[in-house]
Amino acid sequence: MTTTRFAPPRFQGMDSNDLHAWVELEDGKKMDYPPQELKYGMFGSLKTNYVPFDDSVQKPLFDRFTRSLKQKYASLPQLEIPFTKDDLDRHFITTGGCCMYRALILHKRLTDKGIPSKVVFGSLGFIQPDGSIFYEFG
Repeated sequence: MTTTRFAPPRFQGMDSNDLHAWVELEDGKKMDYPPQELKYGMFGSLKTNYVPFDDSVQKPLFDRFTRSLKQKYASLPQLEIPFTKDDLDRHFITTGGCCMYRALILHKRLTDKGIPSKVVFGSLGFIQPDGSIFYEFG
């Protein structure tokens, strides 16, 4: 089976959710889901490769998902079951597939503590035993 996911990643456009997001500290350390949680599908591995999208799309994506997260917070009072902002944050931090919101929440928490960080949007690939990279996200 041939897949284009082994090709170098490319940005799919501002409206696409085919991406990954993580937090990067000043020293370059990445804050992301634990590797065993990222490992996904038959090409998943514990060795990952991060490829940031171009700088020109970082702020627009940050703004897009910040607006989306604020909308989610605003809709909480309309739910039939009690669900707080903290509940939603906890859900996004611990649930796979919520990387963009997880990164925004972690970034805000770090900023509130005076720890410089940034949210990075890009592609996440899994390094295969032969050295090739399968890009699952982005």
